[in-house]
Amino acid sequence: MKTTSVLFAVLALALSVCGVRADEAADKAELVRVENATVAALVAHDAKALTTLLAADWRIVTADASVMTREALLKDLDAGTLKFESYKISDLDVRLFGDAAVVIGHGDSKMEWKGESIAGREIFTDVFIRRDGKWLCVSSHSCDLPEPDSK
Repeated sequence: MKTTSVLFAVLALALSVCGVRADEAADKAELVRVENATVAALVAHDAKALTTLLAADWRIVTADASVMTREALLKDLDAGTLKFESYKISDLDVRLFGDAAVVIGHGDSKMEWKGESIAGREIFTDVFIRRDGKWLCVSSHSCDLPEPDSK
């Protein structure tokens, strides 16, 4: 009888660990999906989609050390002041901390900002929180990456 109890305890522990791993994998997959949906919304100039992906109090610190709010981003997209021609992300590193997450990745974009064409590579950090079961980006930071040497 004691052996059976121990076996059930070990089985319960193993199942609970597997359950955590499954939830973690699902959360990581969802965060990658949200990152890709955000990029797609930027390229499509879809301000409405961005309101479902970025928290109302979202901020980004850009490579030139300025801070932009979600409201300003949406306004610039709607006005055509900011136009993404393309934006590809890669090398996503997703880390979970309960109902918070940090995603670090690389981006490669072509855009127009206030009439000026800009193309470049970046490394970015996005901070997410889970609100009402949904992951929302609350803060972002971007740094330019140097062009690779072409020796």
